[in-house]
Amino acid sequence: MISAGHNSQAELSVPKFPDNCTDIDAITAQPKEGGRHILVSVDLSENSWDAVDFAIRNVVLPADMLTVYHVLDPRDLVKSDDDPAHFRTQNMIQIHNKMKELIKKSGKDILFRVHASWNEDARSAILEKLKQPTSSKYRMLVIGSRGQSNLEGLMMGSVSNYILNTSPIPVVVVRKP
Repeated sequence: MISAGHNSQAELSVPKFPDNCTDIDAITAQPKEGGRHILVSVDLSENSWDAVDFAIRNVVLPADMLTVYHVLDPRDLVKSDDDPAHFRTQNMIQIHNKMKELIKKSGKDILFRVHASWNEDARSAILEKLKQPTSSKYRMLVIGSRGQSNLEGLMMGSVSNYILNTSPIPVVVVRKP
């Protein structure tokens, strides 16, 4: 399932997806009866995909719904000669296809959707997403860690460390062994 998500920086039109994508009222979709709504944040790095895979294999139950959230940095548009709507759509399609691949490998039937928004600061965008009144349904956040040392994480402003210490909901940080 795909959702255009909420864009706090600038409203973009809902992207068009290829035929193999579904959009069954994605904005209002809910977990199945008794299920939880789990948010997974991805930045397209290997570590974030490890976190998604961990969530699929170890966290998500049959009645749960998974929302994959990607924060797009507007500064990345400078590096590509793409317009914002197309850039966002391409990222969402890439995430959707990777999700289908991971879910197929797991052998599970998992309801998911993809949200993307623009923000230069992933930390604040993730927290903003969790604190939106409509986001009170999220029961857990799963996020990857790039495995920086404590000093590097402190100096670089580690996203996972910041989220872990400020999130209003439980956080699972997945770090590659």
